[in-house]
Amino acid sequence: MHAILRTAVLWMALSTFPALLLAEPVHLRGSFIKLEQPPGFAESPTIPGLIWEAGKAAVITTELPADAFPALGSAILDGESDGAGQEIELATAERTTISGFPAIKAQGRQRVGVGTFEKWIVLINKPDATLLVTAQLPTLFASDTRKAQIVAVLDSIEVAAIRKNPLDSLAFDFAETERFKLARVLSAHAVILTDSETVEDPKQRALFVIGTGGEPDCTLWATTGKQAFAEMLLQRLRSVKDLEALATKPAAFGTNDGFRTETHGQVNGQRAIVMQTVRFDGCRFARTIGIGPAVREALYRQEFETLAAGITWKSP
Repeated sequence: MHAILRTAVLWMALSTFPALLLAEPVHLRGSFIKLEQPPGFAESPTIPGLIWEAGKAAVITTELPADAFPALGSAILDGESDGAGQEIELATAERTTISGFPAIKAQGRQRVGVGTFEKWIVLINKPDATLLVTAQLPTLFASDTRKAQIVAVLDSIEVAAIRKNPLDSLAFDFAETERFKLARVLSAHAVILTDSETVEDPKQRALFVIGTGGEPDCTLWATTGKQAFAEMLLQRLRSVKDLEALATKPAAFGTNDGFRTETHGQVNGQRAIVMQTVRFDGCRFARTIGIGPAVREALYRQEFETLAAGITWKSP
């Protein structure tokens, strides 16, 4: 019982939570959860939830197996809960319903090191999943107004009929090939595709990553120039060791200018082909990285070029 809660309720410590009016509900990326988003909060680019960078605050949701609800719910209602191996003293815990589903709401206090945090837990029992939403606030900053703001956000929770497609948050569209299929959405700015062919060693599976630079920012290459900026990105690639000389050429991607770079390096002790494209659209850029075993570099070079050509910007 405690192990389930430790896995489910490990979250970042929060600081000042502003008492601001709520806005329109937002359907969180990759989640069934919809909730109202206070001004100043933004959807997290990496995990389903809302963040407030200025105050290092967040409301986070996660999805657990459906059969986790009975044990986790009993632990909450019985006051037997801990998160990250630390005690949570629950002040209130009650059964309720949210969007017609059985749910439990709880509020308490948790000590982490020398700090104490106010904590809220919302647990929802869908037939096919257990949904958990948590929020925390340092007790030092827990004014009645700030606590009321958190309660208002949690009280606004709704469960959507379908999980929001994380692809909807991307700034670009892309096309799979017969070999390379979507493996995972890494964040609101990046996806990874992998070679669908069976390999003996998964570490040697070829991959293709597409990512964007987030908010438009021309200053990133204002000093170095676009080509040097593109090559710098490749040289910072940690997953490839001993990069060989970079062969970079200008390239056009539709109406975007950019660069295509090819090189080789070591990946898990094996020589690999590495191909990067960087395209610029005003002050924003998109980047692709293809990595595959060098013994089949002709095949992967063609695949990587096809994948890179299939990327288009979404309309603003």
